[in-house]
Amino acid sequence: MPAGALLLAAVAATATGCAGAPSVPADVARAADALRQKEGVVDVAVRATDSIAEPPLPNFGQRVTQPVWLDVEVTLDPGLDRDRAQELTLGAFGAFTAPDLVTGEDTTLRLAFRAGAGEERAPLVDVRAAAGAPAAEVADAVADALEIARAGAGSVDIAIEPEGCDGIACMAWVRADDAEAFPALHEAAARAHRQTELEAPGARFGTPPEHDTAKLALLVELAGRTPVSDVAYLAQQNRFRIVVDAPAGSPELEDFVRWLEERPDARASGQHWGWTIVDENGSEHVGWVSGFAP
Repeated sequence: MPAGALLLAAVAATATGCAGAPSVPADVARAADALRQKEGVVDVAVRATDSIAEPPLPNFGQRVTQPVWLDVEVTLDPGLDRDRAQELTLGAFGAFTAPDLVTGEDTTLRLAFRAGAGEERAPLVDVRAAAGAPAAEVADAVADALEIARAGAGSVDIAIEPEGCDGIACMAWVRADDAEAFPALHEAAARAHRQTELEAPGARFGTPPEHDTAKLALLVELAGRTPVSDVAYLAQQNRFRIVVDAPAGSPELEDFVRWLEERPDARASGQHWGWTIVDENGSEHVGWVSGFAP
């Protein structure tokens, strides 16, 4: 079994105002024990904590106790294939969201699935899910996150709300050590039909899966080119925002602009790709890749 791990954290609140530290409900502890026996589950940790908040004035200084949070962390093998990852996620999600498992008016349940925690170089997956989220979409998100992470991510984060994954909901926020990893990560996200925001030091690329790879290839090239210090592709504007370490009118900046305008890729695509360059003095310069203006 790989040394990395996939964690499921379920957070539920018990009654407020109890004396002393909150305790883990017996049914939750039994569910955790049962889950530990499943093949592919490395460990299950459970803890209960109070949520403390300051009351509004004029009672400032008198602390009040909010609902108790119960954290359940389930560690799974990150090398699981897609079917097994979905199966275990569905089982864990169902076990900790069972209707009568945690009762009480102040009950709150939150879940988060994590992978690779505690490993120096292992990818970190964090899939947070509300208790009312569609179970199948939670399982899909965990399987997708694992596949994207294995494509070279430093971390993958997805949040699943009760309303599910319509629109931009359930986007994968993917971080990498270098923009050179973006093409492989984008390909993995596209296979999963998962809208993705890619980020690396000095580079960001937001894209739905159907975007072609030409703009991504340009962004990766820009991220490694002098005098660029930061670059982002803004999907809604269909524009690259490029921060450079060069003053306006400098030969370095003029050469860079000429390079952008002489590139063939935007014209070949038949699309107009805008760019905004921010020079070292904060001034903006705008134009079109390939000189292909509307």
